[in-house]
Formats: sequence, C-alpha cells, structure tokens
Amino acid sequence: MNLIEQLNIVEIRGTIFISQIQFSWELVHQIQDVLGITYIPSVNISSAPMFIEGKLMNSVMSQGEWSLTSPDKKQRIIFQSQKIDIIEEFNISYSSELISQFSKKCKSLFSLIISDSVKCSRIAIAPTFEYTGNKESIIAFANACFNLNKFRDVKMDNCEFSQVFRVKEKISDMDVFFNYLSKFYSINKVISIDGVNHLAEVTMIDFDINSKVNPDIVFDYKAIDDFFDKASTYCGSFLSLYFHE
Repeated sequence: MNLIEQLNIVEIRGTIFISQIQFSWELVHQIQDVLGITYIPSVNISSAPMFIEGKLMNSVMSQGEWSLTSPDKKQRIIFQSQKIDIIEEFNISYSSELISQFSKKCKSLFSLIISDSVKCSRIAIAPTFEYTGNKESIIAFANACFNLNKFRDVKMDNCEFSQVFRVKEKISDMDVFFNYLSKFYSINKVISIDGVNHLAEVTMIDFDINSKVNPDIVFDYKAIDDFFDKASTYCGSFLSLYFHE
C-alpha cells in the first residue's frame, strides 16, 4: 500500500496575521450565520492566560483575546493580538477535497473581517497528519530520506526530523516567498484493542505553509482568497515530495 493512503488528517489550521479584532456580539452573529454553527464564545478579561483545549495541543489566550468554539469542540476560531486562527479537527483519510472544503470556510470567515481598507501581513495553511501504517514502513521511509542514516552498521530507527523550503509562489499577481515547513515526530497515543486501552507510539506529520515575513508585502481580501483557493494544491504538492502516489 502507498504510504499516502495511510495518512489521516487530524487537524487543519488556517491563519491570517492581522491586528487585534475586538470582541463584539455583532461579529459573532455574522460568523455564526455565514458558517452555520452556533459557536460558544470565550473572552479572556483577566491578566492570567486562558487555555483553550485542543486535540493535539492547547491554545493560549492573553488578556483581551477571544475565541469561538463549536458545541462539539471540533472547530475553534481564535482571535489573538496579532493573528486569527481557524482550526478544525478530523479523523479521516487524507484527501485534497477535505483541505479544499476547509479552505472555503477560511475564505468565508476572513471575507467578513478583511474589508477594502484592511490588509493582513502574512497568511498560512497548516494540516497535521497521523500515519496509520506499520512502523517498519515509516522507518524505511525515513532512512530513504537521508544519506547519513547509518552508524556502526545500524540504520536509523525512528522517523523524527524537520525541514524548511522557501518557495516563490504567485499570489494575486505578487511574487511571494513561502516557508514550506515539515515536521515528522512521534507521540504516545491511547488506543483501544478489544476493549482494553494500550499506549502506542504513532508518527505525526505537521505541515506549515506560511508566507515569509516581508514588510513590503501585504494581502488584501483578493490575495487571501487566491491563497486559500490554491492551499489544497500547495499541500498536495508538498505531500508528494515525501509520499509519491
């Protein structure tokens, strides 16, 4: 079986970097109407950090920051001081269509916020995958990625590494450099076998495709739409670097 067929998407994050958007019930109702979900708002009014629980990691909100969480806790929109994240959790086999559907939600949300006079400084799409195949195959894959993979005639015995590629993309007639970040790592996960919980090591893969910091480049709503229209293609292209279909 091809390794790409053994990848589950467990989370996707879409991000725009923009000045703080203040909490308002009017905006909350607009978001609920557009995305069709009755979100539960949380606003941090104290000086202590507030933690928003997530499947992979918790989000931290400082004073004045706020979030919207779906009733099933699988979707979160976090309005931080310098960026807005929309995060959705899944447990489903990878498909480009799923990333496309998520990107459409990002476009719908951000179009409410980005007006003709408002622009953001950076944009990003960041899916996280879980490898569901056998350990031998993923270790063989890791060894194939590196020329320096043997010590005293013993090959590398894990799949933990990260890489960054800086690639020029065309976004709304602008030449924009993007950081293509990949991170392969292991976590311990509780799985149930015949009704009994067991601790198992699983391989996770984070992608983070984000625009490089450049004070001369800003993104209006048309550029943001263009990026998220192409986000699924960017993710698929990066995935094919590691897992050939």
